Amino acid sequence: MIHIMKYKDTQPNQAFEWARKNVAPLNFVVENSKGNYMKDIYTLTLSFPYDEDDVSWSRTIEVKEDFSLIELHEYIQEIVEFDNDHLYEFFAGRNPRNRAIEISTGTRLNEIYPLKGYKLYYLFDFGDNWLFQINKSRKKKNEDKNKKYPTLIESKGENPEQYPDYEEWEN
Repeated sequence: MIHIMKYKDTQPNQAFEWARKNVAPLNFVVENSKGNYMKDIYTLTLSFPYDEDDVSWSRTIEVKEDFSLIELHEYIQEIVEFDNDHLYEFFAGRNPRNRAIEISTGTRLNEIYPLKGYKLYYLFDFGDNWLFQINKSRKKKNEDKNKKYPTLIESKGENPEQYPDYEEWEN
């Protein structure tokens, strides 16, 4: 069941807070007076859980709450500049070695979060094991209709090379 709640355009945050307190855990949609549906925006930080480089690598992105894991996989491939030529999976656990929950790629982020006591992981290429930890910010944001999602909002460090030249490592 989906509940539709209308609000005055000047009070979207109050409408979301009321719905979270009174309608949750049921699904709800907040509609403004112009008939536009508002979605939460998730701020996700991608990092390597075992990063030992001097300059750590991370990417912070904003996505709509109904972003699927397939879409997240494709966007990660784009921002990391990988070839998207291997299998992948998403799972949740207390740490990367603890796979408590395997998650189907058709699942949407708003079906996963909140992950109480667990972290979300993305494993790409089961041979090279590119493991990404995905942290969701607790700060709540509403969709900005003038902004295109997904969007990269912060980058730290150089992108890893998917297929490094191993001959250079031998020297």
